[in-house]
Amino acid sequence: MNETKQSCRPYVHSANKAQRNVTYPCCQNLKKVQTKVQTPDLDLDPCPAGTVVPVLDFSERTGFQLRPVAGYLSARDFLAGLAFRLFHCTQYIRHSSDPLYTPEPDCCHELLGHVPFLADKNFALFSQEIGLASLGASEEEINKLATCYFFTVEFGLCMQNGQTRAYGAGLLSSIGELKHALSPNAKVLPFHPDVTSKQTCIITTYQDVYFISKSFEEAKHQMREFAATIKRPFEVRYDPYTSSVEVLISPHDVCKVIESIRDELTVLTHVLSKLQCRVDK
Repeated sequence: MNETKQSCRPYVHSANKAQRNVTYPCCQNLKKVQTKVQTPDLDLDPCPAGTVVPVLDFSERTGFQLRPVAGYLSARDFLAGLAFRLFHCTQYIRHSSDPLYTPEPDCCHELLGHVPFLADKNFALFSQEIGLASLGASEEEINKLATCYFFTVEFGLCMQNGQTRAYGAGLLSSIGELKHALSPNAKVLPFHPDVTSKQTCIITTYQDVYFISKSFEEAKHQMREFAATIKRPFEVRYDPYTSSVEVLISPHDVCKVIESIRDELTVLTHVLSKLQCRVDK
């Protein structure tokens, strides 16, 4: 995520048709791949060279949209996009000479690794929270936040039913690195944001180390707590009605938010009363 660069790689049929072993991904990824991401927009067969990934809209599910970009964005720009429920997606396919691994994120990486989770409401909200935490943060804090994002959302491991599973998009879209990360040869450490944020991110080969959480939910909880430590002179709130971010500086700003929440709670209270009356009858 350092600088924008144009990459153009030939189409590789085998990468699009590759089937991941269902014992590797975490259950959240498998569920979304099998159910919620069955859409004509994701049809990559055939996928000609130079194809452009369509602008995907998950507004009816999570509010997220996929937006095409030529290559890497800076960490600040990428995370800021998440704050506005935008996920920037690359536009090329890995080279046919190495279909099992790509040093840069390609269409397979985006569509197999990230899209299933963006169709999940809880994970989409989690991603947006990381983006919101980045707004107004210092460069040092942006780097720490981006590094933790890298080793969780991109290359994270978790335990499920006593087995090690992958939820990181970089692993789920790379059969080669997925097998490596789950092999005895890989170095795996417990995920602790304060420690992980100091680790070096590698984008040209397999990672030197991977981080594992006790569960997928614990990984999200740890990242949320870490994001809450970001220091800045204001707070922010996303307004889903206007798709904009509100800056909260004064108590008056917070009171306005509370007022809008109070209105919503009033409506829900009335609904609850009606439903309760029906049950009582």
